[in-house]
Amino acid sequence: HAIAGNIYIDRTAYDQEFYGPGWKVRDKQYCYAAPISASIINRNCPSFYSKMGMGSVVNNISEYNRLLLRNAFKTLAITVYGNILFAPAPATLFSINNHYSEPLTVLINNMLKKSDNIIAGAIFKKIGQRYTQKPGSWERGSLAVSQILKDQSHVHTNGVKILDGSGLSPENQATPSQMMEALDFAYHHALLHDTLLTSLPISGVDGTLKHRMYPIAHKVRAKTGTIAGVVALAGFVESKNKEPLAFVIMINGYKGGNTRYKTLEDQIAMALTRYQRT
Repeated sequence: HAIAGNIYIDRTAYDQEFYGPGWKVRDKQYCYAAPISASIINRNCPSFYSKMGMGSVVNNISEYNRLLLRNAFKTLAITVYGNILFAPAPATLFSINNHYSEPLTVLINNMLKKSDNIIAGAIFKKIGQRYTQKPGSWERGSLAVSQILKDQSHVHTNGVKILDGSGLSPENQATPSQMMEALDFAYHHALLHDTLLTSLPISGVDGTLKHRMYPIAHKVRAKTGTIAGVVALAGFVESKNKEPLAFVIMINGYKGGNTRYKTLEDQIAMALTRYQRT
């Protein structure tokens, strides 16, 4: 078996700015800050470990993806005589097979449950692409999400800065009240309600809350957020009389570890489960 011509990897759907605005250099060596491109192979995060146990991520994703494909064809005993090119495929080519991603609802579930930054970043750029009909980028994703929140979700967006999909950039800005407006809109929107509630991590059960809030297991559905000096938790809690309560907690500006602040978040959520409307 052989391929006589070239193999084209078309990345024109997104721009070539792989890392989000303001991402810290120290984060870029880890998989949670893997580069976001239109060609994502093995999550764009091949990692290696030295004899000293230090992990490092391949920075030249393009070259690694090219090598990965060549090795895959070699394993299948397929000889590639041409080159593997990152370029739009010639118009004369035709499709012989298509492979599609999982449904968007499944991707969102994985994104929220596991706090999957690469899915978040890819969807962010895709929203920018669909909204502007131009290659997806951080800037176009920011424009699109901000306008959608303002025009369709009725969130007061004064001062809001949404620069990436994952929240890794410390330059992102939003207030608890703005986050609450977004939660309120999604909760009461017929097409978003079920997807949101089934995708949020559940206290003591799964996702990023699997090992938190065991005393109130199943009663909290919320998204975690963590970067240096910041922890956040936003979602819904079941009150004493089974009423869903939306809440947003943002703690920032601290130094050192975040354990005590995550504990504080848990304590606030536990207190809300004891709330009873009179």
